[in-house]
Amino acid sequence: MNNDNEFRELALLLSKQLEVQKKQLTLETGKTQILVSGELEKLDEVLKQQASLVLSCDGLESRRKQLLAEMELDGLTMRQVLTQSAPQQQNNLENIISELSQVLLQLKKVNARNKKILHCRLSCINQCLSFIGLKDNPLTYDQDGHFNK
Repeated sequence: MNNDNEFRELALLLSKQLEVQKKQLTLETGKTQILVSGELEKLDEVLKQQASLVLSCDGLESRRKQLLAEMELDGLTMRQVLTQSAPQQQNNLENIISELSQVLLQLKKVNARNKKILHCRLSCINQCLSFIGLKDNPLTYDQDGHFNK
């Protein structure tokens, strides 16, 4: 049987991952309006914040995998890991895993919506470029900064 301290650490790691993913969801939801409005400065700010969260999440995920390997539970799903914990810890772990799953599902939906918005904006830009005849002809300039035709 695995050590109770290891399962407590696992619960702590999952709780931290949950908090990071909640922040990611908040940023991604806010990004939707930014994408619609086209505010590039705000988008850049959000992307920088998200990059920081991604790094944090990567570190937590690496530690989680390392801990599961130390517990000889690597390769198992979190639901399978849950069955290996002591009964008094199962409820807490189950709640964290369930909430994390819900947040990740919401994040996936918001990401899909943002992807559609970006795709529509890019399609519009490509149509405009085609309309003015620049889609297949990139804009270039000579040494003096004059437009090459």
